[in-house]
Amino acid sequence: MIQKSKNIVITFWILLIFTGISLYISPWSFNPIGFHNIKRILFSTLFIYNLKLLIHLKGNYVAVIFSWLVFISISTFFVVFGKYLLLKIVNYKQEQPRLSTGEEILSECSKFEILSLSWFLGSWLFSMIWLLLGLSGLLKKDIATALFWLGLLLFIVQLFKKIPTIAKLCKWILAYFTALIKRTHPYSKVCKDTIKLIGFSIVTIWIFSWSALEVYPVAYWDTLMVNMALPGHYVAESKLIPNPFNIYSYFAHNSEMLSVWTLLSGSKEAAFLLVWGFFVFLILFIYGYLSRVTSKTIAFCAITILVSSQLGQWLGILIKNDLQAGVFLILQWWSLLWSYKKYLYGKSDFINWQFLAGLFAGIACGHKFTAAPVLVVTFLGNVLFFVFNSNTGLKNRSFLSIKNSFVFSFGTLLAWGPWLIKSLIITGVPIYPFLNKLFNTTLLYEWHTRPPTQYSLSSLGWEGILEYLGSLTRLKVVSPEGGAPIWWGPTAILCFSSFFCFSKLFEKEIRWIASIAAASWAFSLVFAMKPPYHAGPLIFLFCCCFGLAINKVFINSRSFLLSYTLILIVAWDFVRSWLMSLTKGNVILSLCLLFSGSPIWHDMVNITAGTPEYASIDEMQWVNYLINKYTQKKEKVLFMGTFRPYGIERRHYAAFTLDKQPILYFAEKSSDEYELKKQLVSLGIHHIVYDPGGWKQWLRRETVDGSHNIIISPTEISKIDLFMKRFTFLRFSVPSNHLMWYTIQSEEVKQQEFFSLPPFDPDDIYQFPLLYIQLARSLYDQGKILEAKSLAHLLKKNGYIPKLKIHSEFLESVLTSK
Repeated sequence: MIQKSKNIVITFWILLIFTGISLYISPWSFNPIGFHNIKRILFSTLFIYNLKLLIHLKGNYVAVIFSWLVFISISTFFVVFGKYLLLKIVNYKQEQPRLSTGEEILSECSKFEILSLSWFLGSWLFSMIWLLLGLSGLLKKDIATALFWLGLLLFIVQLFKKIPTIAKLCKWILAYFTALIKRTHPYSKVCKDTIKLIGFSIVTIWIFSWSALEVYPVAYWDTLMVNMALPGHYVAESKLIPNPFNIYSYFAHNSEMLSVWTLLSGSKEAAFLLVWGFFVFLILFIYGYLSRVTSKTIAFCAITILVSSQLGQWLGILIKNDLQAGVFLILQWWSLLWSYKKYLYGKSDFINWQFLAGLFAGIACGHKFTAAPVLVVTFLGNVLFFVFNSNTGLKNRSFLSIKNSFVFSFGTLLAWGPWLIKSLIITGVPIYPFLNKLFNTTLLYEWHTRPPTQYSLSSLGWEGILEYLGSLTRLKVVSPEGGAPIWWGPTAILCFSSFFCFSKLFEKEIRWIASIAAASWAFSLVFAMKPPYHAGPLIFLFCCCFGLAINKVFINSRSFLLSYTLILIVAWDFVRSWLMSLTKGNVILSLCLLFSGSPIWHDMVNITAGTPEYASIDEMQWVNYLINKYTQKKEKVLFMGTFRPYGIERRHYAAFTLDKQPILYFAEKSSDEYELKKQLVSLGIHHIVYDPGGWKQWLRRETVDGSHNIIISPTEISKIDLFMKRFTFLRFSVPSNHLMWYTIQSEEVKQQEFFSLPPFDPDDIYQFPLLYIQLARSLYDQGKILEAKSLAHLLKKNGYIPKLKIHSEFLESVLTSK
C-alpha cells in the first residue's frame, strides 16, 4: 500500500510537469475576435453616453434591471420549493429517531450543497408546472406576471427571515475588504490567507461579469434555431404544440420550458441569466462538496480549472441545454455516492438517495437525450454494485439489486415520464423518432429521420478518439471558423489524475462511482464525440474526482512543494485562459457597471455577421423587429430559406435545416400556384420571410448541419416561384438583400416596391446602427434623399458608437445634400 501511494505521488508529479510544459508551449495571448483598441472605447465619449443612459434609464439598462428582477423572482421559487421537495425526499421512512427530520439528514452536507440542490430541484419542478400549463393551453403572460410579483414578494419575505445572516455577511464583507487594504487576514497572521481572498475575488468577479453578456446579441446557431426559437414558437401559440417542420419540438424540453417562462415574463435576457445561473450554482455545489470532503484550497483549485476551461465558459454563456443535462448527471452520481456510503455503513435511508439519484437522472434526460447513454451505464453500474457488495446469498443479492434498481427507475420515470407520455400520446413512441422500429410505428412525417451525426464513432472511426482528445486538450488556438475550440485546455492532462480514484487507496463507494462516470464517458463517445455533450462525465471526473484524487496525493506526500506547484499551475492556467478567452473583450467592458446596458457589440466584427449563404443575426433580428411592430397579432409568418426564427412574436412556420421547408410541403399539397396561395391564406399566413441565399443552399441539399435527404421536385419549385412572382410583393429588404419580407396579396402584383419607411426613432437606431448606415446609403444611391436625410439625422445623434465615426463624412454629405 505504501509503495502504491508512492507511485501515485510520482505519477502526479509527472502530470504536473507535463501540464506545466503544455501551458508554456501553448499560446499566451489571443486577440479576441472582433475586439480591438479597448482603451479607446473605455476613454471615449462612449463612457459619457453610457452615463447619460444610466441616469435616464434608457438603452438596455431597463432591460438589464428587469431581467435581474425576473431572475431573482424565478430563483426564489426554485430555492424555496426545491428545498421543500428535497426535505421530503430525504426524510422518507427513517428508523433512527435522531435522524427523523430532513434538516438533520442534510446537516451532513454543506450549505452550498443544500442551496444548489434546492435551486436545481426547483428548476425541474417549475419546468414541469410550465409543461402542464403548456399542454393545457395556458401559456399566458398574465400567469407569468402574477408569478413574477409573487416571486418578488416571496423573496422579500425570505430576505427578512435572513436579516441576522445578512448582517453577519455584511460584517464579514467589511472585514474582508479591511483585510485586503491591510494586506492581511483579520483572523490570521499568514499572508497566504490574503492571497486566497484575492484569488476568490478575481474568479468570482470574472464569473459574475459573464452575466453582463445578457445584453449581447445571441450569436449561436442552435440557440436561434432551437433553444430559443421553440420557446418563442410555444409562446406565440400560447400552448405546447409541436412544429412538424422542426424535429426538436418532439423532444424533451425542461430547459425550453424555463425559457418560455422568461419570455412570457417579458425578458429574453432572463433566459440567459438562467443558463448562467445553472453554471454559478454548479460551481457553488462543486466547491461546497469538495471543501467538505477535502479542503477549501483543493476545492478552489478544482473550480478555477473548470472556470478557466473554454468548455466552462461556453456552457455558462450560451443558451443551450448541454450544461443543464450535465448538472443533473453530476447530481445523480453525487446522490449515488451518498447511497453507497450509507448502505456500506448499514444505514437504512440509503434507499432515499437511490430515489433521489434516479430523479436526477430522469431530469437530465428531460433536458437532453444525450444523457440517455449515461443513464444506461449508471443503471447497470448501480445493479452491479449491490450484486458485488452484499454479504447475503445470491438470491438475496439479486432481490436487493432488483429492489434498489426499481427505486432508482421509479425516480427516473417520475422525472422523465411526463415527456415520455407526451411523446407516446402524440407520436405513438415514447422517444420519437429513435424507437420507431422497436414500437413498429411509422414516422409522423417522412422527413422526421435523423441521419448519423458526423461526430459519432461510426463516422470518425477510432482515429476520432485521438481527434476528440486533441480538441479536449488542444494547445493550438483554433478560431470558430477553423474548427473546434479549446474545450478544456492543457490542464486536462493534470485532470486525468482523477483516475487515481480507481485505486484501493480510496473508499469502495468512490471507486464505484468514478468507474461508472468513466464508463459513461466512454460509452457516450460511441454516439457523439463532442465535449459539450459529455459535460456531466467530464466535469464530474475533472472536478469532483480530481479534487478527491489530489487530496489523497497531498495526504500521502505532505509536500509543501507539491501543493504550491499545483497552486502555481492553476493560477498560470487561469491567467493564460483569460488572455486567450474569446470573450475577454466583453469581460473587460462588462466589469464596468456603466457598460452593462450599452450596445458594446457595435464595436465588434465577425460576431453577428452571417455566412455568405445566410443573412446575419442582426439582419434577422431587424426584420423580425419590423414585422412585430407593423403587423397584426393574428397574422402568421412563414420562413423560407431561413432557419432561425427566434425573435418573431407572431405565429409562424419555420423549419430545422434537415427538415422539409414549409413552403415546399404546402406546394406539394397544391395543384398549382393559385391553390398554393389559397392554402396559405386559409392557414392565416400573410407574410413570408425569405433568405434567397439560404433557399438556394437548401435546394442544393447543403446546410450547416450537413446534407439533407428531402426529395425536391422541380415541379414544386416552379409552383413556388410562380406564387412568389404573382401573389406576393416586397415589403422590405435589408440593404444586402440577404433577407426579405414579402406580403401575400389577394391580387397579382406586377411590380415589387419597398413599403414606405416607418417613422424610425432613436431607439430603433440604437439597436441596429450599422444596418441603418447601410440603409441610408442604399436610399441615397436610389435618389431618395429625404428618407436618407431622416436616417442620417438620427444616426448623427448616435455618433458615440466608434464605428459610426468612420461614416461621419458620408452622413455630413447626406445632410448637406439638396
